[in-house]
Amino acid sequence: MSQADLSYEAEIDLSTLSRLERGILNVGFLTLYKVAKALKVPVRDLFDF
Repeated sequence: MSQADLSYEAEIDLSTLSRLERGILNVGFLTLYKVAKALKVPVRDLFDF
């Protein structure tokens, strides 16, 4: 999935998604939830434990 597709599906700005992916932006749970929902994964899967 491209960043543009994910941004659209998660209903978040592409620049926000790009900064989040690069680790230069801290976001709230709602944004993480939207990304996880768009990717069809649990929120915990977005973290590297």
